[in-house]
Amino acid sequence: MPSDNFNRVENPLASGWTTTTGHSALQADGANCDGTVNSGDHSSYWSAQTPSGDHWTEITWRGVAQDSGPCVRNQKTAATMYNYDAVSDVIAKIVAGAFTTLQSGPLATWANNDVGRLEIQGSTIKLKKNGVQVNTNLTDTAIAGGTWAIFVFSTAAGNAVDNFNGGDFAAGGAFPPVPEAAILKDRLNTLLRM
Repeated sequence: MPSDNFNRVENPLASGWTTTTGHSALQADGANCDGTVNSGDHSSYWSAQTPSGDHWTEITWRGVAQDSGPCVRNQKTAATMYNYDAVSDVIAKIVAGAFTTLQSGPLATWANNDVGRLEIQGSTIKLKKNGVQVNTNLTDTAIAGGTWAIFVFSTAAGNAVDNFNGGDFAAGGAFPPVPEAAILKDRLNTLLRM
């Protein structure tokens, strides 16, 4: 499954990524992923692999000064996707550039190093913060398939994402990425020693 730590300088973001149609490019700044122009929507989708329609996208926030977050079912030919915006605190669908709020906050308050994960299985959308679901199950059938993506608005200081991971439920990708699994194993071992 795909992953990217953005620990390189690359403008625009390439190396497995493609800019979403109708949006500005993202860049890797040597440590994180952020926008390339002063205002507007920036998003890129993972183009090196294609998941089933049932997948998840996970990122770590390195600042939440403007909207940013994970996206699922990103279409390769139009600005169409489901996404979560951290500052606006909404789960939305964007169909051919038209934005519709599907669920609004309060869902979660985010800080640096929080991990956000947007999941879709069938028509059910879930948002997780640090592994815990924070929204009520949401259903929508407008977007049938697509791929993993990330979204960042503007180039505001302190607005970046890092540590992208993508998973595919159909391919057995329901398990957390290795770092998260290691943390869970360590916590379980601690509990067993009590």
